[in-house]
Amino acid sequence: MALGGFGAAVLLARQFQGRWFHTVPAPLSELHPYVKANARPLSQLAFYLGGVLHASDLARDALREGTPSPTATSTPSSPTTPPFTAWTTTA
Repeated sequence: MALGGFGAAVLLARQFQGRWFHTVPAPLSELHPYVKANARPLSQLAFYLGGVLHASDLARDALREGTPSPTATSTPSSPTTPPFTAWTTTA
C-alpha cells in the first residue's frame, strides 16, 4: 500500500492525537475544482498561497489553544486529495 504525504499526515495526527490541515482549508477548498479548471497559473498560485496563509492561521490557533480532541478538522474524501498538509500535536 502506497502512502502519500496526505495519508501520512492523517496517520501521524491520529497516532499522536493531533490535528491535520489541508493547505487549502474550507471554505476555500470548495473553490478548488473551479480554480484548477479555469484559472491561469498566476491566479492558481495566488489561490494556493491564500490557502497556505489560512492554514497557517488555523495551525497557529490550534497551537495556542491546544488540540481538544484527536479528530481531524475535516473528513478526507480520498487519498488522492491534495497531499500538502501540516499537522500539530497537543502542547
